[in-house]
Amino acid sequence: MLGRAANALATLPVTQSFDDVADYVRKHKAIDLKTLSGEQRIDQWQGHEAFVMVDVARREVLSGLRAGHALDQLREFIADYVWDEDAGAISRLLSSGGAPDASITADTMLYAVGKGEAALDDWLAIHSHRGVGEFDLASPRWRETPEAAREAARRLASGESPTERHHRHANAVQRKAEAIRATLSAVDAKEFDRRVSLASQAVSGREAAKDQLMLGYDLLRDIGLHAGRRLGIGDDVFYLSREQLFAALRSGETAATEIQQAKAIHAAEARLQPPRFIDADVAVRFGERQAIDTQSTAMAISGGVATGPALVVHSPDEVGQVPRGYVLVCPSTDPSWTPAFTGASALVIECGGALSHGAVVAREMGLPSVVLADATRRFKTGDVLRVDGDSGHAALADDPSAIDPLPTKNDVHIPQLLLPPPAGRKDRTAARWRNRAAAVWTVFLLAFFLLPNADVRWPTFAVFDAMLWQVIRVIGWPITVAILAMLTAAVTLLLQRAVTDNRRLLEAKRRAVLLRKRAAEWPVDSPRRVALLRAAAGVPARVLGASLVPAGLLLGPMVAGFIWLGARAEPAAWNVAAGSAVRVVVMTNGDWTKPVTLNVPTSVAIDSTTPAVQSLPPIRPTLQRLLNEVTASPAKATDLLPVNTTVDELRAYLHAPLPPQGLTWLLRPAENFDGMFYVQANTEGAATGAGITIGNSRPPQPSLVGGPKESPLRSIEVIYPRPALERHFVRITGVDVGWVGVYVGVYVLALVIVRRVARVA
Repeated sequence: MLGRAANALATLPVTQSFDDVADYVRKHKAIDLKTLSGEQRIDQWQGHEAFVMVDVARREVLSGLRAGHALDQLREFIADYVWDEDAGAISRLLSSGGAPDASITADTMLYAVGKGEAALDDWLAIHSHRGVGEFDLASPRWRETPEAAREAARRLASGESPTERHHRHANAVQRKAEAIRATLSAVDAKEFDRRVSLASQAVSGREAAKDQLMLGYDLLRDIGLHAGRRLGIGDDVFYLSREQLFAALRSGETAATEIQQAKAIHAAEARLQPPRFIDADVAVRFGERQAIDTQSTAMAISGGVATGPALVVHSPDEVGQVPRGYVLVCPSTDPSWTPAFTGASALVIECGGALSHGAVVAREMGLPSVVLADATRRFKTGDVLRVDGDSGHAALADDPSAIDPLPTKNDVHIPQLLLPPPAGRKDRTAARWRNRAAAVWTVFLLAFFLLPNADVRWPTFAVFDAMLWQVIRVIGWPITVAILAMLTAAVTLLLQRAVTDNRRLLEAKRRAVLLRKRAAEWPVDSPRRVALLRAAAGVPARVLGASLVPAGLLLGPMVAGFIWLGARAEPAAWNVAAGSAVRVVVMTNGDWTKPVTLNVPTSVAIDSTTPAVQSLPPIRPTLQRLLNEVTASPAKATDLLPVNTTVDELRAYLHAPLPPQGLTWLLRPAENFDGMFYVQANTEGAATGAGITIGNSRPPQPSLVGGPKESPLRSIEVIYPRPALERHFVRITGVDVGWVGVYVGVYVLALVIVRRVARVA
């Protein structure tokens, strides 16, 4: 119970390093704690116990977090380059094989003890704080049971040297690392080595952290043992909670009732067999004895494949002297089990994880290992087992499923070769740039559509005109549109192929199709069908995301270019024929009666019917005179006012500013004039102008241009004559398909061809 309290308090802040804690523990184990009289002594004990629970346990938890994070970082990197193998298994493999960790070092020295090459006392001087079932404070440490340690040394010596096994495994790890490194660039190889080094150090540090944690547990056990002697209850003290223990020390009364209740609870809990995962449904029936799951699917924690006779044991003391090559089957492991590892060919445990002691030591020794629920119940000693630590299987060797497991409808395990490779670093980088570029282009397009045309739209059109107009003059609109459609399709697909991991995505699509075919072979409601479909489900979204990468990178030019085509390629927007006459309309304030002059180049004549200098008629004075006459002679209102107009309406009209009025000029350029000229309307203190294009040598200019603010000249508009003949873009079987039809048709065709030729996902 003290151990559970230590783990519960392990979330408090860290203030010292592991070495500091170890020094503290070693220092205070020398304090005389045999006498328990006085509140000061009891408070001192509580201080020691609280320090260990807070600081030592917290550091062990943090070491696990660091190791897990380092393994995840390595796995993510490997997943970018290795598809047909489990990136998690490779990362676990590469995290081993470094310098011998605390467990290998301890086992090597204990091996020497068993061989008679070292003294047990020397080994105990370093490792006496460890023991069988050491996470239980009620379990004795090696210093309390030296004969058990000596027996463990003898068992260890009967097997292969831990150092030799570790060295052989380290060579295999090095070969695997070199094979992966050979496929990487210099930059990626450097990053690979960095992540491997971090993972190796973190996982090795995990074992060192556990060793320091056990120093703290050893001090806690000392406190408990002294308290048990003081209270006269011996080892029963470990059935008390922390609060019950120190309350008993202060009162001097033995908590017999609490001890009996704790023993009953402990006995009941010992019979529980919790599942690997606990959810709401499992919690309801927790404690019910479940039937053994006959599935051989397990969780792989150390790679490799081995076959051998099973040795089913529940305690390391049960191993004894057995021939080498057995498959060790046990509930879980701690350092007291490792002497049994050296003679084993594989390890099957019922609970644990990739960072558990058994997993770490098994990898360092190159021992294939899996976690399989109910392993000690489903197998018996002597059964010949085949353990696959790569794919995660453990079964009787004569069972066909041991070598090539046939899936059932409830089997949700999918072989690595069937799983679509996950999105790699290149895809993630492309997605980030796509999103950033799309955000920038969105701002541009908002300005393009919302700001005045002269600010963004017309300058953008000018860029497209400068790039394409001369091409249009030579090959015409239909061919130009077709070429633009082909280029757009080719550029987007080739850009997608260049910036995304196209090869990975193609493989993901292929495997997703295969998964869906396999899923169709199973019943609709079967877990295996659901698992197969779930594995394939994310691929379409990844393909869509990859196809949107060029769209995001080129969003602005693509949208603006399409709008430009609509403004230029429509037959109604084409320039009039060379030498055509045009009209210019200048809108002025209705009250502006001062002369307005239209200035034109010498090559352009102003028709005599529309003189260069014009003025608006005196509209307001005329209407005011009319209003005065009607007011003076109401009887004449019907004759003087326009139809359906009243005196009040006329008065209201004159009260407000008059609406803009237009002045019109007819311009006649020189015969066969092909180009652009500029006209400008001037009046007192104000001017506005517009460009006029005739013929095809220059792109169209805006036909309506607004005047300056506060200017009496509100706008100038160029009105081109209607063509004598109806214009068509492209006629197919008598139907004008328009530029949109040509663009879409060619784009889709080019998309299909380029995708197939370039093999774009």
